[in-house]
Amino acid sequence: ASGVKQWHYPWGDRFDGSYAKFCDRQCQLENRDDTYNDGYEQVAKITRFDTGASWVGALNMSGNVAEWTQPGDTTLEMAEVRGGSWASDKESITTTYSEWINTNYVSDRIGFRCVMDSAGAN
Repeated sequence: ASGVKQWHYPWGDRFDGSYAKFCDRQCQLENRDDTYNDGYEQVAKITRFDTGASWVGALNMSGNVAEWTQPGDTTLEMAEVRGGSWASDKESITTTYSEWINTNYVSDRIGFRCVMDSAGAN
């Protein structure tokens, strides 16, 4: 998400609340930032924040829903979650922020990314 320049956010080093779904004015949580309003209380349409695409064009690398990224220690049933979600503040949707969460945990704030190799696509 940070690219070869090691950006703080997928789109660059400066935060812009119009580039990612995070806990803004529509969010009902205490950590909301009232200076932004994207019109979504929780998860947004995937293409809503295309201006916040990463350096390779990947969408929602920060915000919307956090992503399971690696299995971690299978004996502890923990895995790393990155990217932050609609419930996160702007410090938690950076390219470097991560949390270790029990893999049995279920939440509308965490998902996974489906990847398609387009090299052979017509």
